[in-house]
Amino acid sequence: MSESIASNEIVIVPSKINVPSLTANVIERSGLVAKLDKALSHPLTSIVSSAGFGKTTGTVTWTRSLEGVPVAWFLLEPEDRSLDRFWLYLTAALRIADKGICRAFDEMRLVNDAEAMKPVIDALAIQMAEYGRDFVCVLEDFHTVHDSSAINDSMSYFMRRVPPNAHVVITSRQTLRFPTSKMRVEGSLNEIVEADLCFSKTQTAEFFAKMGFDFSHDEIDAIYRVTRGWPTGNRLVSLLGKGQAKDRLGEAIAKAKGSIDDYLFEEVLHGLTDSLQQFMVLTSVVGSFCLPLAERICGCTQQEAMENLDFIVGNNLFIEKVEREDRENWYRYHRLLADMLHERLARCGRDRIEAACRAARDWFEENDYVDSVVELSARIGDYEKIRMVIIKNWQAAYMSDNHYSVVRWASFLPESELFRSPMVCAVLAMPYALNDMSEKADACIAHAMSRLHGEEDFLYALCMVENAYLASFRNEPEGMLLYTEKALASLPENEFYLRGMMRQVQAAAFCDSDPLAAKRAFLKTVELQSGYGNKTLTCSACCNLAMVCANLGYLDEARQYNERALGLYEPSERRFKPMLTYAFLTDMIRLYERGDFEGVLESYDLLEFASSDGIVPEKLAEAESLRAKTLYRLNDRTAKQVFFNAMKANEFGALIVFPTFTMAKDYCDAFRTKAVEHAAVCASKQYVRLFEYMVAYHLDRIAKYEDLCSFAEDIDEDERYLKVHALAVAAVFSEKVARFNRAESYFDQALERCVLYGFDELLRGNALYVQSIALRAVEAQQESASPLLRELAHGSYHPTRANLTDRETDVVKLIASGYTVARAAEAMFVTRDTAKKHLANVYAKLGVHSKMEAVALLKEQGII
Repeated sequence: MSESIASNEIVIVPSKINVPSLTANVIERSGLVAKLDKALSHPLTSIVSSAGFGKTTGTVTWTRSLEGVPVAWFLLEPEDRSLDRFWLYLTAALRIADKGICRAFDEMRLVNDAEAMKPVIDALAIQMAEYGRDFVCVLEDFHTVHDSSAINDSMSYFMRRVPPNAHVVITSRQTLRFPTSKMRVEGSLNEIVEADLCFSKTQTAEFFAKMGFDFSHDEIDAIYRVTRGWPTGNRLVSLLGKGQAKDRLGEAIAKAKGSIDDYLFEEVLHGLTDSLQQFMVLTSVVGSFCLPLAERICGCTQQEAMENLDFIVGNNLFIEKVEREDRENWYRYHRLLADMLHERLARCGRDRIEAACRAARDWFEENDYVDSVVELSARIGDYEKIRMVIIKNWQAAYMSDNHYSVVRWASFLPESELFRSPMVCAVLAMPYALNDMSEKADACIAHAMSRLHGEEDFLYALCMVENAYLASFRNEPEGMLLYTEKALASLPENEFYLRGMMRQVQAAAFCDSDPLAAKRAFLKTVELQSGYGNKTLTCSACCNLAMVCANLGYLDEARQYNERALGLYEPSERRFKPMLTYAFLTDMIRLYERGDFEGVLESYDLLEFASSDGIVPEKLAEAESLRAKTLYRLNDRTAKQVFFNAMKANEFGALIVFPTFTMAKDYCDAFRTKAVEHAAVCASKQYVRLFEYMVAYHLDRIAKYEDLCSFAEDIDEDERYLKVHALAVAAVFSEKVARFNRAESYFDQALERCVLYGFDELLRGNALYVQSIALRAVEAQQESASPLLRELAHGSYHPTRANLTDRETDVVKLIASGYTVARAAEAMFVTRDTAKKHLANVYAKLGVHSKMEAVALLKEQGII
């Protein structure tokens, strides 16, 4: 009965995303079919005409003729103007056509923001391409949303990225508003216009013959002059002519010349029984309906509803049926008829309309169509019901990480109605914050707090929970600890999800001041919460612990908990899980230290896609800064600006990745005033303090030297990453002030730990600054010097000139131009394994670890 999209807790109305059934007596139109066949060789086909020209019938007829080509169908309505709803229904339609078209979109994250939707559309286009086979996607009645600039922008963006195997067909009463002129010039737009849809005089005669009319040539001419090939006009004339004398039919046709659609519809409806007319008018209150829903709306028996439906369908009274093999059939009226029925409904009076809406709303509620419940409640002004929906469903939305559902439901509430319920306000604070609506979040929690009457009820506990969340988004450790303590003291013991999240917020409060304590706390939360059986809770705990371990330098432990978090979801789902942003960030940290720079950038892409909500600004800046650090290693000219952007967004996040000396120098050169301020203070956060020492080094603030040495020596050995970085900085600064013995001592300690913990890249990133120290160490150690030490001493991070074979050069050139390994192998007429072997030889000769690094180096050397 429903198609559930778990990520947004919305139940899809089936009639909107299933191919409609064909009506009887369809006239074959070979010219139209030939034009539609061209859709399979074009990315976009537009079918634009006025109402009633058979856009839907022609398209359905064509799709039925396709063999082995999946067809997705989405009927648009004015309610689909919301960007998140539009793409949710569209991807649901694609999945019904074939799950392989967008297999990973069960748990997708959608927002009503065009810019934030771009990564989602990119991912959809990629999955469409990976599907490989041709498929068709029909968007019916696009004119109902044509005034939405967000949808037009997103469709324009999508059409620029649609893969060759995807063929979009759009029907509309109005010209498409998103740009198509370039597609027209390029020949990639297949256009079908009103003239292509009109019946010819011959087709008009054929239609009436099929309907059982024996009209003369002159009578067909008379009908054609009135209908002008309008298919719906012909259908109305045929309905009007049933059981009537030809002279009455001729009289009706003559009268219809002024306003054929209004007049003929009125004439057809006038001939129906009162009970049938009432059935049609009342069921038009919803966009589509099934038999049980029609019974409820009309207050009739199942037998009465079935008889009415059988008559309407059997007589082709402008109704479309969506056939379902194992569920209820759904029906929808033709737009022209629906418009007229709505006009009649409006004359029924407010009370009758409201009663029909309430009946439909109650049925939708009983069958878990939550979005339809909210929409109908808003239509009749029953805002209390919307508040009840939010209160009933918010916990399930939280526990499945579907906070945007709550925001969407709340969007139907006027602000005055929203603030009538302190509970609803409390519930909305975190979802608003996650969706970049911080002012609304603050207003909601302030209102909820103002309505508290004590510290005993659940509202108080929830307010403390929300305050703790808000403090964590703003990285306010004191607030995090204060509010989690109050929340844990007041939450019921059986509120395992909220209590579990509060334990995680509590642990996170120590990340800056005492990361070892944070690690111990997160270890406890993982052990405790794994038994609750909630994937979101377990995933969050494991991701947080993995990230803390990575930032401390416990890379193997970080990998272990990362794999545990990622293992909770299928690979195709992971891109759409916001809580996995921390897992992707952890992977970036690990892969950087392993020298896998291509892997770092791939993980960054995953993080950026999944971070539309659910990641605090500090962590986003940390990822951006680590990307910059990677780009520095690849000699990418954009690296400097990427680092500056990260610093501007959030300095704490940007500095936790321990920028290199080169990055610190670039910062000093570009922002000298700010750099001087950094050198003059003594930050409480240790990683910020370490950056201040690097800035002091570049600004020749020698007075900071002894303080740096004490700082490096006092760091706990268990804070591996910070300890090794501090020793390396102390070594470089010692060299600057001519404390050579100290420099060598600090360097030896740093090198020993780098080898032990696998932090080779830590020293490679600062190779120019430690080279002279390393050179003296190699001279002293002679044959016993390690490979890493020799590399640092001689600057042999890469050979001075690559000695590649022609085939090895060819494969890298192809990779540099955007080819995959498989395509490169095909272009070189070799097997994929051979191409991989050539690449492995390239890596070995260049001393690199990734395709991107190899390409960057060879470009620098002028080889490619």
